[in-house]
Amino acid sequence: MVYKLLITAISFGVFMTNIASAVVYENANNGTGQWYVYDNDPTGASVTATYDQSQQSNVIQLTGSDTDNGYMIGSFDDTLSWNNTNDHILSWDMKVNENFVIYLRVNTVNGYRYLYYTAHDVSYGKAEGSSYIHFGLGSGVSNGIWQTLTRDLSLDVKAFEPDNELLAVHAFLIRGSMSLDNIELTGGVDNTRPVITLNGDAFVNIVQNSDYRDAGAVAIDDVDGNITANIVSVNSVDTTTPGTYVIRYNVSDASGNQAIEVTRTVSVIPAPTNSNKVLLLYDDAGAYGHMGVTNAIFLENLLGHFGEITVTTKPASQYIANEMSDARAVFYLGTTYDALSNYDEGSAEKEAYHNFYRDIATLGRNIIWINYNLNTLENFWQSQNLNNTTFAQQFGISFNTISQGQYNRVTYKNTELFKGVIPYATPGAGVSLCADEGNNRYACALELNQINIVDATKTETFATTYSTLNAATAETPYITKASNFWFVGDIPVTYMSEEDRY
Repeated sequence: MVYKLLITAISFGVFMTNIASAVVYENANNGTGQWYVYDNDPTGASVTATYDQSQQSNVIQLTGSDTDNGYMIGSFDDTLSWNNTNDHILSWDMKVNENFVIYLRVNTVNGYRYLYYTAHDVSYGKAEGSSYIHFGLGSGVSNGIWQTLTRDLSLDVKAFEPDNELLAVHAFLIRGSMSLDNIELTGGVDNTRPVITLNGDAFVNIVQNSDYRDAGAVAIDDVDGNITANIVSVNSVDTTTPGTYVIRYNVSDASGNQAIEVTRTVSVIPAPTNSNKVLLLYDDAGAYGHMGVTNAIFLENLLGHFGEITVTTKPASQYIANEMSDARAVFYLGTTYDALSNYDEGSAEKEAYHNFYRDIATLGRNIIWINYNLNTLENFWQSQNLNNTTFAQQFGISFNTISQGQYNRVTYKNTELFKGVIPYATPGAGVSLCADEGNNRYACALELNQINIVDATKTETFATTYSTLNAATAETPYITKASNFWFVGDIPVTYMSEEDRY
């Protein structure tokens, strides 16, 4: 018997490479622990393991009173049963010389069924309203000689219920005395291709000389499961040379089925040469949406001091994909807290922000992010697996919190700068919500977006801020540069005066 099993295994490996799987439920070498007598009336029925000379191994011997007794391997309880949802080809060896009934307890789309097999030359099928379906194995099977029988349970379910479908195999039951061996289920021939799914977008634009990290792909096979580790990818992207590159992903399952090739197109856009274009974006939604354009005008006026530059100012909700590709710098004024919450999912405005976030990751432009919503960018970055990394991993900073710590001083190049106003020098300045510092000076810009520096090797702090009003407030970064990404903790132009630090 051992020799037979070895030859069978070798033959399957050489000639049946598309066999999906095999689960052996009984070969008698492990005893009778999985068997039990479910109908012992009349008493005396038994299940034993005995050596059979013809099989050259132990076999299961069922002994009882004809078909009055019942034996089972598996269970009526689904939690204890085989519950095999993958395999549908049943085979078993048996030697019998009397009446018998073999039942397969299965679950189908239309409910539980009992497929039962007898030594008849015809199949009687299924009676109206019954859950039992009969198949004849032929009168010759009760000849007292060892023989191997095979049934495709999926086809048997459909034989008399064409619209039904096998879901799971739970148990093997027998009425009658016989010898049994090698009860197993296999998946039959596996001709189903695995499926490759891209992580991220199928079309990616990056600026020349920027960093590109491919997001990769996932491969799932109906039999082998997750075979992502087996994906073979060909990546020829050269970020130093403008052009269009195609990354190819391929994989095969254990049965040799080849997945349909999946590709990602990466376009390397020429880096802007001495670009004088500056893009200035601001929030325009919510109760304070009007403050976006006001602060943008202040900032645009300041940018006018930097020579021949062209400033394009617009709401971030109107950003167009790749619009920053030829910009020297992009300023974002986060004037509305949680700006995206003002737009419906799928709206043009929300998609504009998403395009803006994607381009920050992929186009390598200089970004100056001012005030609110860094956490929104971080969360979107992670949910989309942009650049196959996180925002914090790429830039070394991460949003912490919005602090009300009364930050009223800035240190820049060892110089102390004030964050406040002097009403008599700034006509019309409101001080009702400001902190009185004395000498007719009021600190008004007290709220701060704080960050964590998670990788100091990737960051440089240009200015810090602290409080003279709140001793519990520690000095913290105010202006931070992380590669091509700058972060400013509040909007500096909010409280401009003739004593400003701008």
